[in-house]
Amino acid sequence: MKRAFVLAAALVVCLAAGGVGLEDLEVRTDRPRIWFTPERLEALRGKFETDPIAINEHDAGARALRYVLTGNAEDARYAIDYILDFDVSEEVLREAPASDEYRWEAMVPVIYDWCHDEMTGEQRRRFRERYGHIAMMMNRKPWGGPTMPGNNYYSGYMRNSGIFGLAAYGESPLARLLLKDALVTRWRESSLPHYARGARGGTTGEGSQYGRYNIGYVTWLAEAAKTASNRSLYRETNWFREFVYYTIYSTTPSPMYARGVDDTYFQRFPKGDDQFSQGYPRVCSVIGDSMRALALEFADERVGGHAKAYLDRVEPPKGLFGWVVEDDRRVDPLHLERLPYDYFAPGAGVAYLRSDWSPGATAIMLQLGTPTKTAHLHQDLGSFQILRGGSWLSKESTGYNHQFKGTRASEARAHNVLLFDGRGQANAHADGPPKLRAMQSEEMFFHAVVGMTAAYRAQESPRLERDDNPSAGMVVRQFLFIRPDLLIIFDRMKSTAPEVEKTFVLHLPERPEETDQNTFIYSTAGSRLVAQFVYPQDLRFDLVDGGDIEGEITEPGRYQWRVEATQSGSIEGHFLTVLTAQERFDMEPVVDLSETDETVDIVIHQPGRRVELSFNKVLSDNFGHMLIRAAGAHGHLDMDLREAVQPISVDADGVHWGKFEVLW
Repeated sequence: MKRAFVLAAALVVCLAAGGVGLEDLEVRTDRPRIWFTPERLEALRGKFETDPIAINEHDAGARALRYVLTGNAEDARYAIDYILDFDVSEEVLREAPASDEYRWEAMVPVIYDWCHDEMTGEQRRRFRERYGHIAMMMNRKPWGGPTMPGNNYYSGYMRNSGIFGLAAYGESPLARLLLKDALVTRWRESSLPHYARGARGGTTGEGSQYGRYNIGYVTWLAEAAKTASNRSLYRETNWFREFVYYTIYSTTPSPMYARGVDDTYFQRFPKGDDQFSQGYPRVCSVIGDSMRALALEFADERVGGHAKAYLDRVEPPKGLFGWVVEDDRRVDPLHLERLPYDYFAPGAGVAYLRSDWSPGATAIMLQLGTPTKTAHLHQDLGSFQILRGGSWLSKESTGYNHQFKGTRASEARAHNVLLFDGRGQANAHADGPPKLRAMQSEEMFFHAVVGMTAAYRAQESPRLERDDNPSAGMVVRQFLFIRPDLLIIFDRMKSTAPEVEKTFVLHLPERPEETDQNTFIYSTAGSRLVAQFVYPQDLRFDLVDGGDIEGEITEPGRYQWRVEATQSGSIEGHFLTVLTAQERFDMEPVVDLSETDETVDIVIHQPGRRVELSFNKVLSDNFGHMLIRAAGAHGHLDMDLREAVQPISVDADGVHWGKFEVLW
């Protein structure tokens, strides 16, 4: 049931006009006002009797919630003692670059609001002065400051400042100053522009582990602003709607296996400094609670119905925040199957593709760009990951500076990328960003071309030996996903000298079977990946056990095998690779190769389908030609692969791919 927001009559404090740029904000003076309205409080008291949240007696936040719902003064005293004891040392405040303790302890200002009536005047004063001082000092630190909107420290500091400002408003001048930092300096002047550009498409930055905090922290603040004032941060940007679809598409179609784990669970495509999941990140309560809040916020739009369908399918765990926001409102789920097969987030340049919406579908992630104004990044430009039928077939070797044989997690060799003399994209200070030259999403296929040359070079870096890749002259990667099972990759490369070794890297969860036809096959219980290195045929192959390192391996699930296919001897080079994700006992495709001075051509034979592809060697506005002759559901297609980028947008009704237009 949709409920109107109720301001307690005559209990509204308005921020003075002309002061801090928050002239239209109204803050309630009744309590609790952080995440609660009078109506929500009444609904949750009833919910607590029929569907109580489990209370950890050592969790101050949970104890404070129980006080709000039941009036148990003992719970309030426990929580009050907790926040009065909370502190960050002056040494950390003045000298340390950051504070995890401050960032992590998000419930401290929430508890102040929830237990306010049980605190003495002296306790309130002491808490406001100390916590306000801590927040002011933390906001002055460059790391996590206003120039880093894609960083989890930035988001955590913005959340803490904003919630404290809303909770203590009218009682302390620090509250007003911290609200200005949160809602003006950070939210209005830094976050909103970042959401419209660098994070466009709903990406959170910082990979599959640290990136989730950037949504969890922000939804806590947005919900607090909504209940404590007349302001909905949710509606001030399209980014929250985009995040719903980014989450839907970046989650596996079905519960997945992880190495060393008996039970399957829904996972997200791993990316960046994935420190704790061993490369198999589950859909956690941070993601789940954010989706719960957004499903309810956008219940009047199709976005809310899609978020609810995701929650019903994935059933992510629920935290305290998720329990609170799910009051007596209802959202009707909508069919995810009516969404497009593909999604692209322009800010980070990441694409997610599916063969269909069934649990056994093939799903693919392509890294076609590089996130900005964020951290915890890896050298993964041009990488790809593939899964099918509940099993990973090819994925990155993720970690937080974890060591693999011959590389570390953040380095290019740990990803499915191109190397020049063993090096990938620039470590820092790149000459420029990658350029997306083509992208097209259709029912039968997805096509993309990304120019990566500038991102491989760092010729102005103060540390050339660390950052620049002097062997890379031109790097262009072309992806063609022909549903339901073919991922074809054509790479156009130039090196700065003939002797430079150009290497195609492919990761596999276990040791693959190697055939005598430049083919590697990795099989699971029900699926397999057939990797055919079609062109050139005079490649040198190295099969590397990533876990073959000195010392004890404490996380065996993190380590994979990788195939390195290398060519050298000429400045210009090309790779043509066919990856087929299929049922384990299906017939592997037969690939016939031919070549002219201008093109590399293949014919792929599959039961019921013949695919003819011609790739132009020289880079131009025409990358090649595709002809598909098929029976039944596969369909027929005859078209050039041209240079043009199909637009994608998100609105209240869902995901929309615009018209693909070649303008020449």
